[in-house]
Amino acid sequence: MTTNLALAGALAATLVFGGALLDDHGSDFDTARDIEDAQAQAQARYESAAKQICGDNAAWMQLEHGVIQCYTHRGAKTITATIRSTP
Repeated sequence: MTTNLALAGALAATLVFGGALLDDHGSDFDTARDIEDAQAQAQARYESAAKQICGDNAAWMQLEHGVIQCYTHRGAKTITATIRSTP
């Protein structure tokens, strides 16, 4: 009985102090967060470009990759424009 308790205590101590080493995925989470941040910044730049083309108060919709359709407040289509990324 005493041996079983000692083994259980040793196992618990190993899991408490060594468990973090078994589960260390910190660099994976940092990489995923960096990718999400880059995608959010790219989306913000895209929306800013669309706003500059269509106007601050105009609506716009993405038709296909890089192509937007601007609309008036009443929903009438105005211009179609292509947004290209610069390196």
